[in-house]
Amino acid sequence: MAAPRAGAHTVRHGAGAAPRQVSEQLRVVSTARTQSHGTREVVSRAMMDNFVPGTSAVKMLAQLPGVQFTSSDALGVDTWSSTLYARGFVQDQMGFTLDGVPLGDQGYFTYNGLKSQAAIAPENIASMDISQGAGAVDAPGTTNLGGQISMVSSDPLQKAGARVSQSFGSWNAYHTFVRLDSGNLNRTGTRFYVSYVRNDTDKWKGAGYQFEQNVNAKLVQPLKNKSELSFFFDWNNLVQPVDYQDLSFNFLKVYGTRLDQYYPNYTNAYNAAEGKYTLGQDKTNDPKDVAYYDVGRVWNDYLAYTKLKLNMTNNLSWDTTLYGHGQKAMGVFTNPFHASPNGAPLSEQIKRPWLMRYGFTSGMNWRMGHNVLKAGIWYEYYRNAISQTLYEAPLLGQGVPDPNHLGAAFDRMWAFDFNTNTFMGYVEDRYYIMPNLVASAGFKAMTSTTRGSQVANNTGEAALAQGSLNASDGFLPHFNVDYNLDRHNEFYFDIAKNLRTYADGGYGLGSVWGVTNLQTFNEMKKVIKPETDWTYMVGYRYQAKKLSASVSFYHTDFFNRLQTVASGNIVNPTDSVANVGSVHMNGVDVGATLRPFKGLSFYNSFSYNHGWYGSDVSDGGTAYQTKGKRIVNYPSFMYKTQLAYTYRSAQVHFDASYMSSRPFDYVNTLHVPSYWLASVGARYNFDRVGPLSTLSVGFNVYNLFNSTYIGTMGDNGNPMQGDYQSFSIGAPRSFFGTISASY
Repeated sequence: MAAPRAGAHTVRHGAGAAPRQVSEQLRVVSTARTQSHGTREVVSRAMMDNFVPGTSAVKMLAQLPGVQFTSSDALGVDTWSSTLYARGFVQDQMGFTLDGVPLGDQGYFTYNGLKSQAAIAPENIASMDISQGAGAVDAPGTTNLGGQISMVSSDPLQKAGARVSQSFGSWNAYHTFVRLDSGNLNRTGTRFYVSYVRNDTDKWKGAGYQFEQNVNAKLVQPLKNKSELSFFFDWNNLVQPVDYQDLSFNFLKVYGTRLDQYYPNYTNAYNAAEGKYTLGQDKTNDPKDVAYYDVGRVWNDYLAYTKLKLNMTNNLSWDTTLYGHGQKAMGVFTNPFHASPNGAPLSEQIKRPWLMRYGFTSGMNWRMGHNVLKAGIWYEYYRNAISQTLYEAPLLGQGVPDPNHLGAAFDRMWAFDFNTNTFMGYVEDRYYIMPNLVASAGFKAMTSTTRGSQVANNTGEAALAQGSLNASDGFLPHFNVDYNLDRHNEFYFDIAKNLRTYADGGYGLGSVWGVTNLQTFNEMKKVIKPETDWTYMVGYRYQAKKLSASVSFYHTDFFNRLQTVASGNIVNPTDSVANVGSVHMNGVDVGATLRPFKGLSFYNSFSYNHGWYGSDVSDGGTAYQTKGKRIVNYPSFMYKTQLAYTYRSAQVHFDASYMSSRPFDYVNTLHVPSYWLASVGARYNFDRVGPLSTLSVGFNVYNLFNSTYIGTMGDNGNPMQGDYQSFSIGAPRSFFGTISASY
């Protein structure tokens, strides 16, 4: 992968100013201060092309200072374990958009969003940017506490052509990408593209596979006065029948890192459910949870939008987007705690979320003298119908559990119906005090109401959580100042207040509606408040031909932080939501890139974060001394480096990163060890070959030194104190080769 260049070029979005160009081929990161976007790090298409095709787009952000990405697999596509952190915030506390369309919540247990990797093929992304700590006031979303991640899709090419890429790798990995561009179809410039992606790989431990396919289509119709009408469509199908097994410290000690699900050995799973522990499961502290027969998922997502960009005058523009998203999904668990009526000691537990979202955004930009005024609105309606049902598992010798051919349903454990209406409005003034000094001030107002209704209940509780919750704030301000002292030196600061609305989720799934019963929900309603935070940032950036450097200091005050507290078992969790009170964070990110001569770059970044809980927490009648303890799952120190060299058509790079230890439980009695991770890659671009306009070959090695490390933490939430089955092991050394061609 390519390293971010600290202090890359400044992007101008006001008064028609053009971005300063970068001469090196590995253009990676740019930073925009003149908009109200905080510390906005822009990842270019050139940088993304240095990753193995099929790599999760979100993983590509992990090379930036202060950003942590973990997953059980080398490409970051495992949907269960993939997690992004940025300056102490986890992915479900950050906003995600594609071409301005909100993608919604990116958390584990919530179902009101579209995973970014399912929204668009990585090859069709033109650029990404992440504004850590303070997203723009016009960014639609209800989870923007920790900033905003914005993806921009590429436009269809004006010249007809085709692009094909084929990758091969360890664990029988195959990734195919095909894209056809129509080119301009008429004098007005009507053009479109259609692409197909197929990603197929075996797991690196245990049995099972990960399969995903995606179709994207985009049409652009230029209009008069540089206006434009566009349409985008996305279909994504994911089949992952067996996840990687979540581990605990006890399981790790007894079994080691290779512990995984029983699949395809139904006999071992059957025996374990009957209490016959033939594989030494009884040596652990939780024999039935050591492994399951299968834990997997099937997703089908559809996303479409229509966008109209109108330049009404030279100084007035109006953008409107209509969008819709639908999902039908199925989560599969073989449950050893519920026997089937036919006598089998386990059952197939199926969780089915069905959701739809639709809405619109509309905003105007008006340039008036030294001011650029912005105002707009966002509305979204969202519905989620989710249920959990038990089906008969076959008796031993009569087949194996198969989610495509389920037995008889014998228990609809629970079902909910959620409806959410969200409205947001914003205004902002960006004032050019001088050509090199820009101040922005604005605010947004947001209200979101979710109503959850119990549809079915066979949990043993008299009534489950149901009712309405509203999260509103009429004044969420954002202030930003950017001062370019000269062509080399830049200073900036950024202040913002943000709010996160309540996420829904089924019984026991770590949302407010997932609490034990209606009485608990009603008691919680009296005291619960939506999460809010204030984020402050100040920074300096230096840029010259041979050296780029930056330093950014930040402080965050987080109020009413709601965290998932883990208990019970994974198949039947009783995870609850706890208000861990205030959280405070101080941090600094430092980065520098040295370019001693043409083609060679040496990048280094260092990040420090001290985040701590501001009060003790009581959960289940037990008081826990969390005041002053570090926040879970996030390291205090991160170091990243890359040495990259480009000579004519050849590129090589070596990357390494260090992550310090991370607290596992809220009282910090257990920590995950620190680790180093290194990778290497090379690529060669041939000149025109026959009818092909481009031809390239690449080779990458992930985890070069085959480090064994704990990657993702908190898969199933974090315990208040002690051990729990809620982390996964990172992938071992993996090899990938790619050949790509364009016509």
